[in-house]
Amino acid sequence: MRQRAVAVGLALLCVAVLGHVHLGFERLRIRVVTSAVQAGGRSITIRSSRLGRLTGAHAAVVARVRGGDSPARIRLSIDGGPATEIAVDAGGSTRVDQSALIADVPSHVLTLESDAPGWWLEYLEVANVHGYTDGLVSFDVVPAVATWYPAVPWWLRWTFGLELIALGLLRRRIEWRAARVATHVAGAAVVAFFAVALAAPLATPFALVLSPLTFLLGVAVLYGEPLASGLHNMFRQARARAALRYVPHLLLVLLVLGGISTFHDPRTGFTSLPLFGHEFAPTRVPALRGLPIAEEPAYGYDGQFYAQLAIDPLLRDPATARALDSPAYRARRILLPAVAHVLGAGDAWLTLQVYALLNVVCWLVLGWLLLRWLPASSPAATLSWVGAMACHGLLVSLRLALSDGPAALVIVLALVALGSERRWLTAVLLGAAGLAKETSLIAGSVLLPPAREWRHRALALAAQGALVAAPFALWLAYLWMRGFPGDTAGARNFAWPLAAFQAKWMTVYHVMAAPDTPGRWENLTTMVALTTQAVVLLWRRDWSSPWWRVGIGYVALMAVAGPAVWEGIPGSITRVLLPMTLAFNVLLPGRPWFIPLWVMGNANVLHALAAVGVPWPI
Repeated sequence: MRQRAVAVGLALLCVAVLGHVHLGFERLRIRVVTSAVQAGGRSITIRSSRLGRLTGAHAAVVARVRGGDSPARIRLSIDGGPATEIAVDAGGSTRVDQSALIADVPSHVLTLESDAPGWWLEYLEVANVHGYTDGLVSFDVVPAVATWYPAVPWWLRWTFGLELIALGLLRRRIEWRAARVATHVAGAAVVAFFAVALAAPLATPFALVLSPLTFLLGVAVLYGEPLASGLHNMFRQARARAALRYVPHLLLVLLVLGGISTFHDPRTGFTSLPLFGHEFAPTRVPALRGLPIAEEPAYGYDGQFYAQLAIDPLLRDPATARALDSPAYRARRILLPAVAHVLGAGDAWLTLQVYALLNVVCWLVLGWLLLRWLPASSPAATLSWVGAMACHGLLVSLRLALSDGPAALVIVLALVALGSERRWLTAVLLGAAGLAKETSLIAGSVLLPPAREWRHRALALAAQGALVAAPFALWLAYLWMRGFPGDTAGARNFAWPLAAFQAKWMTVYHVMAAPDTPGRWENLTTMVALTTQAVVLLWRRDWSSPWWRVGIGYVALMAVAGPAVWEGIPGSITRVLLPMTLAFNVLLPGRPWFIPLWVMGNANVLHALAAVGVPWPI
């Protein structure tokens, strides 16, 4: 009973403190008075139009007043709101820290009135934070009634709390006594810190809001014993030789996650991943215009439009359509924005962060699923797993928060279902993949049986094919009813067979002849990789393999892909043909000439890692 009570109590404490965790915001400090101003008579009135970014929020007011020849009592108010009393002795100096609501007016008036003349206002600033700390223990001091910072949604708090209760009920005991004592002391310090964070708004005008990292660090200390015990048991039960097989997998995961972490900023979060462009800022959806968003000075990239679609996935607000460069074209790929919208629980800032990181989650899940076909039992399978997980199309989708990686994940989930003979579930998943990216419907070929079985499965095959196409067709019908007819945004995506492919090879040939041309190696290695993948899939035909049927469909797409997807360094072609790359790597182990084919088929892996921030000297 004691263990259960402690487990529930700690979990409730963590859930309560999780309500005081912010998800990132911009710290604003506006200095209204920086040099001493003497009261003219018994009052000072200051007008300022610089507080606009704090409008509607409770802000911290920090002032320093120096007394004159006699003691004074001073009343400080902003925009006629409740006044703060300041008592200052003759010749003395007093600092005041208070909070006030900044009214929604064009120009703000700060008034100081006193019962005695001759005093001085030495300094006054208005900020959304009273103070903050950085580092492992990072928190901000904000007005107690502040509600403007992005907080963790309630459903996530209680889900996390239930998980902590389950973790706390595990048997735990660290055998080394000194480590056990240190764990208890550190846990007591964390409990005290959490208690201060909860009590601060009750005893002071200010509250402590913790950073996510600080909160998770505190939770890790509180649950140090069960975590350490679980890790100890896991490593004790696992054979060392088996664990070593996963070292390459772990190294790749750490490299990619480390590279992605460099795109995080304490002020803007992960908003640099969708790559918002400054040129599109005037048409950005209203819900994002007041948020701290990382921008590049030019036009940005496609992820910025899907991120805004996540705010209003049903396109009910006309501003959503105005924010998209091609509304009908972008709105087709609704799956990822819709998932981000649901997980964001209606909060624009949280939805933006969730959307930016969904590709990371999908990448990790995809790596776990690929172990089904590429287990860590052989060097060839491990190399193929690395080639698939570090391929250019997948990592660029991760870097730019695009739909290609998540669409590939749903296709792989469909292949898992097909391997379990769940063909109807496979059709449902393939239909969902079509909502992530329309070219994913090509993977519907996995449902085709061998030729001798078509006659017996014709009716079921037709129904399953309709189930694959239905979600995309219904969504297009909805867009048409909302007034989004088809447009010509994708008109250059297709061309005569092999025309654009041949033109790209000719471009690479001419670029390689000019040694100072930027991006020439990226283009060359990408063309070598894609050509090798297509040739291997064409040469080693295996209709019985679902992976081959997926791959060959994208070989056909590669042949008719138009100039729009081949242009660039190296262009969007690696993302368009991502399922072909995955199929190539899954089918390669056990084949003759594995090493040279792997090297050629994954020739652009290093450039892909560089795209996600891994510092390769290339």
